[in-house]
Amino acid sequence: MTIQFLAPGVTDEDGGVAVPATVDGETVVCRFTVEVLREVNQRTRLSAAINQYMANATKLRAAAERVIRAGRIENGRVVVVPSDLQA
Repeated sequence: MTIQFLAPGVTDEDGGVAVPATVDGETVVCRFTVEVLREVNQRTRLSAAINQYMANATKLRAAAERVIRAGRIENGRVVVVPSDLQA
């Protein structure tokens, strides 16, 4: 399975962050909830969600890859929640 993140991400409608990606050539949107952004690194809580995403992108993208590999893609969307941070 080939997964590629395409852009740094944008703040979505409810304050989380949405990042476009491709999975085996198919476009999906990886959505990181506000809750996962709060939980990813308690020591570096940044005020803006996009800044929190950028500061922790490696860990968040790894969580998104686990979600994708687990087959949790629905209607072209992948939602990453706090429990997905556990490796």
